[in-house]
Amino acid sequence: MPVASCQLPVAGNQLAAEGPRRARPRNGNCRSGITLIELVVVIALMSLMLAVGVGVWIRFRQNSTGQEAHARLAAMARRARVFALEESAESRMILDVKNRSFRAEGLRLLGMWQMEGASDQRNKPGLEVGFAGRELSAVGAIYRTAAGRPVDGYRGGGVFLTEASSLFMTDPAFVFPAGGELSCYLRPERDSKVSGRRQSIFTRGKELQFFINIQGELEARSGSATFSTGHRLAVGRWSHVKFSFGPAELSVAVDGVVRGRLSPGDLPSRKEDGLPIVLGGDGEGQFPFVGTVDEPAIRRMVREEPYTLPGHIELVAPTPEVRFAPDGMLDRRYHAGPVRMGVRLPDESAPGGAVTRWVTVTMNGEVREQ
Repeated sequence: MPVASCQLPVAGNQLAAEGPRRARPRNGNCRSGITLIELVVVIALMSLMLAVGVGVWIRFRQNSTGQEAHARLAAMARRARVFALEESAESRMILDVKNRSFRAEGLRLLGMWQMEGASDQRNKPGLEVGFAGRELSAVGAIYRTAAGRPVDGYRGGGVFLTEASSLFMTDPAFVFPAGGELSCYLRPERDSKVSGRRQSIFTRGKELQFFINIQGELEARSGSATFSTGHRLAVGRWSHVKFSFGPAELSVAVDGVVRGRLSPGDLPSRKEDGLPIVLGGDGEGQFPFVGTVDEPAIRRMVREEPYTLPGHIELVAPTPEVRFAPDGMLDRRYHAGPVRMGVRLPDESAPGGAVTRWVTVTMNGEVREQ
């Protein structure tokens, strides 16, 4: 049987001689286009390539976000340490595992006063203001020096406060929207338990108070929260006292040792921001402190914006806080060894389907990425 064939002209003269080409019959043996099987094969190959490409892209995105999260974790730890070094004050990094977020916070010095000078005159204690614009006025105070009127156990001087004495610290900058710290060196000369009279150390209105109660114990109030430490100051001996307050915690420390803590804390309302901070009384002539004070300091809490991890990344932290001492090292009161924290990323090739990238803070405060 003759086989039909389809031949195409190749010569230009032949094309011209044949005239217009007629359409090929639909049922002819000359094929054009692709078959259904070929189309299915092409679609299958494209789907496979797309699936592989999307998987690679997803893993690439996960790895890149994981690297960023790991870098952010280490950077936030370093920022918390910088807070401590810059202000020579304690700082911390807060780790919120439940909400997969972390932030750094520290204290910024607003005012500090060195009670130095040569004046022994009443109402002129020879104050040296630590920062310009931070006014300090003394009422009924007498300056004391080791040379003039000895103060046992302290090499410097101070301001002696009687029952009619107070130090008023007034400045618009003395506001604490996120918390703060009040501290000073203190040498009480009256025993509140014996006299049955409370002695105020720092006060601002009714909502921010730090005092020695009638049991002779340090007590603190911030907003509506009040707690007693159970710790008594030695009469006739110098101590460094510190009252820290914030929404997460209230704490009182004496000579670097935390003597009392209340969590969660409470902040005073903003309605009393305009009132002065008074050392040695309540500003109304009540509850005076009798003794000598030196180096009062006021600090405000500052915070970095928290960083929240993407939904597919978990925060791994054995402790809710990493605390730094004023020298930038880990605070040994809270940490007995290096602190390890990390971010856990999904990884199908790893055991358990996830891999953790760690950040370690050594005891000397060094932050290492692993």
